[in-house]
Amino acid sequence: MNTRIHEIATGGVIPLAGKLIAATPLAQASFFGFYDICPWSPAGAEVVLLNCPAGYLQMPMCEKADVCVWTPQSNTLRIVAETSGWNWQHGARQRWLSDGSILFNDVQNSRQCSRVVSPDGKVLRTFDMSVSALHPHETYGVSANYARLAKLYSSYGYGGATNTHLGNGPDDDGMWRLDLRTGEVSLMLSYTTICDRLKLAYSPGMFITHPVFSPSGAKFAFFLIQGGGAGTSMIRLLVFEPGTDSLALITEEKASHPAWIDDNRLWVWARESSAMKMISRSGVLSLPGIGIAIRLVRKFQGAARNALLSEGFFIYSTASGNEKERIAPDLLTEDGHFSRHPVHELMLGDTYPDATGHLTLILYSLKTGRRIEVARIFHGVATEALALRCDLHPRWNRNGTQISVDYCENGVRRMAIFDATEAIAAAGH
Repeated sequence: MNTRIHEIATGGVIPLAGKLIAATPLAQASFFGFYDICPWSPAGAEVVLLNCPAGYLQMPMCEKADVCVWTPQSNTLRIVAETSGWNWQHGARQRWLSDGSILFNDVQNSRQCSRVVSPDGKVLRTFDMSVSALHPHETYGVSANYARLAKLYSSYGYGGATNTHLGNGPDDDGMWRLDLRTGEVSLMLSYTTICDRLKLAYSPGMFITHPVFSPSGAKFAFFLIQGGGAGTSMIRLLVFEPGTDSLALITEEKASHPAWIDDNRLWVWARESSAMKMISRSGVLSLPGIGIAIRLVRKFQGAARNALLSEGFFIYSTASGNEKERIAPDLLTEDGHFSRHPVHELMLGDTYPDATGHLTLILYSLKTGRRIEVARIFHGVATEALALRCDLHPRWNRNGTQISVDYCENGVRRMAIFDATEAIAAAGH
């Protein structure tokens, strides 16, 4: 075992079917963010991530983070840019482009924007809009309004953005489109359009978030969330197909963490209880006593609770109405962040902290039905603030042989990399 592996193995990482091969230095906090972007460079030797002071423990309000390139083999970091447009959960949506440059979000003069820099930090382009999700052909990106998110869903917004150039009303805000070739910014789907299509009443508490493109880029999924009384919310998962201008409601009431398996199948943690959907639509949950009782029920865990609420992982067909299939109710009993292997029908995911404070990194094979535990990692955050949690948010490398995760050791965020070849074989691939 080399020195670097030993250093993090004694810091709360327990390798199981996966082999721990690298981790970022402890001197500063290093992390990537969400599970839907590959952090590795096109050639696979480098990783892009964010860096900030090790002891920084608050939601960013225009504080800067460094955009860094990490070389795991030598365990070295170099700074290529800095950004004020980031949060703990999604980072700055930093990613490599196919030409080796790096795209990330920023805030400039209180306006959300995005930039492209070269691998040595030269600014190549600045766009007057952020990018939440990027089309696979890199022709355009889509984005929510991060100032609106900062007000309504603070864990995913940019606290320093005010976005006076974006409207907040139903006709002039919604899902935005950025053409990366021309720099043109346009409103792709307004809240008025979405509400008209779904026959909903608009409310100022609505917001769009978490867009993700299908593998070919023909469609993208996103959430329309509407806040209610007593801390309740209605979460609708939608799929938009720009080529046909079709907008489909996939599921509602509760849904989280979508992952495309292919262009027509979407993996989602959801609740499919007809009774719960009816109660949510009725507005009864906004009554304080009812809302508190329902939230207590929702806190129960395990297969029995999931069966009662018809909650778990589902695969939804986006090509043929509302067809759905429940997945592994006895093996996958809690929500997590899953993504498909680049080649195999093999899902990489995680869990939230268990009673001992450990998160589990797992594989689930759609072919064999096997669940493989890759590692258990202690949730070593230095705060109980939910917005400052450190989810694993596991990501595949480009050829599906390695996995990267974010984790905390003694309150310091780090990125670790596991070799996944033995775990993949154990899953039957």
